[in-house]
Amino acid sequence: MNIFKIREKIKAFTLIELLIVVTILSILAAVIFISYTGFLKNSRDGKRKSDLQTIASAYLIHHQETKRWDFNNTELQKILPGTTALAEGDNGDGWYNYIAPPIYTVSISDALFGLNYISSKVRDPLITSDSDTYIENRASQYMKYKCYDSSSAFVGVFLFARLEDENSINAPFSEDSNPDLDKCVYGGGLLKDYLSTTYKMNYAVEVK
Repeated sequence: MNIFKIREKIKAFTLIELLIVVTILSILAAVIFISYTGFLKNSRDGKRKSDLQTIASAYLIHHQETKRWDFNNTELQKILPGTTALAEGDNGDGWYNYIAPPIYTVSISDALFGLNYISSKVRDPLITSDSDTYIENRASQYMKYKCYDSSSAFVGVFLFARLEDENSINAPFSEDSNPDLDKCVYGGGLLKDYLSTTYKMNYAVEVK
């Protein structure tokens, strides 16, 4: 048998056929990557919604026991003896994981966990450790705001998060049955407009 004749019968891929195969594989890889990325975003958003419900339940228990929506120094000294630190801003608002010594050495997360109102520390899925505290450009933290209406009457306490899947958001905010959020004012406008513009927050849960 002539080996040269056998080689002649073997048909090799042409350059065009190879390019077509590479293109198809690239498209499939892109589709898989996009689908996987979307799955991760949805998974993180699901955790954010669950986290806010968990935090809301903890805050509600704290309020039922103390009749306060924020923490006083007596409570914080149980967590960090001798401290004069604040877990929140002077008005009881703030970033959930915010730490800025020497003034804010106990975060809201630390306070709820340290006082046994929550079983484990909670943080946004994009925050990988407790040392990732204040990331304004990404707004990768939960937030707490006490809501007041245009007459300065107290409306309620709201928790906020930044969802990644913008297709699931009812612009500018996706609300968990929170009609009271439309009553919240801030700086002459609506609180949700301020947060969605400044920090890209787009999801809210009312503590009730």
